[in-house]
Amino acid sequence: MELVHTGEDIEKTGLPPFSPFPGGSFANGGAMWISFLAIAYYNSSSVILRKAVTDAILGSHRHEEAIDFAVVQAASVQYALKLSEPSSFDALTLLYDLEERCNSEAMKNFIKSVCQQILLSPLDSEEDSRILRNNIDVHPRPGSGIGFQIASVHMAPCVLFIVCKYFKNPRLAIQKAIALGGDTDTTAAMVGTIVGAAYGDDHREERGDDSWLFKWTNGLQNGPHGRDYACRLAEKLCKLDVK
Repeated sequence: MELVHTGEDIEKTGLPPFSPFPGGSFANGGAMWISFLAIAYYNSSSVILRKAVTDAILGSHRHEEAIDFAVVQAASVQYALKLSEPSSFDALTLLYDLEERCNSEAMKNFIKSVCQQILLSPLDSEEDSRILRNNIDVHPRPGSGIGFQIASVHMAPCVLFIVCKYFKNPRLAIQKAIALGGDTDTTAAMVGTIVGAAYGDDHREERGDDSWLFKWTNGLQNGPHGRDYACRLAEKLCKLDVK
C-alpha cells in the first residue's frame, strides 16, 4: 500500500523485486482478508468471483497458489451464505467445487487430500494436527509448515479440514482451529467466517444463550469502529449483491 501511495504501479508491487519470491507471495494474507468481498459477491458466478478476488489482492499476492486460496476462501463463504439452513451443508459437495475452481496443481492436490481425510478421520479427534502434518510436510514451502502455516497451500487444508469436520458445531470448529496451533488467529478467523456465514448472529442482547456467538461477542470493544460498526458494514455488503 505504501508503494502504491508513493507512485508504484499496483500491477508490479506484488512481484519481484518488491516480493522476495518468484511469481509473488504464496502466503495466506490474500485469503485472510477476502471473506468481506465474498459477502458482497455471494450471488456471483465462479468466473466473476475469481476476477474480483484476483483484482482485490493484486497489489500484494500474485502467486497462483495465493490467488487459488483466496478464491477457495471466498467461494467457501459464498457457499455458506447460500445454504438454506446449516444442516444442508455437505462437505464433499463443497470440496469438489473448490477443487474445480483452482488453477494450481498444488492447491488441487491439497483439497483432494482433505476430501480423503474427511472420509477417513474420526468425527471428533485429538489427532487433527498430526493428520494435517502428514499431508503438509510432504509439500514444503520456505518458512512454512504445520508449526506456522504461512503458505497458502499449508493454511488451506487446515481451514477446510476443520470447517468440514466440525461444521455442525460452529463454536467447536473455531476452538479446534485454535487448537491446531501455528498461525492460530488466521486459521480461526477464516474458519469463523465460513461457519459464521452459515449460522449467522444478529448480536441482539435479547437472544442471550440462544445465540451460539453471543457470549463471545457481547464483551467485544464497541467504539466507533467496533462490533456494531462491523455488523452494519456486513449488512451493507450483503445489500450490494454484485453479480
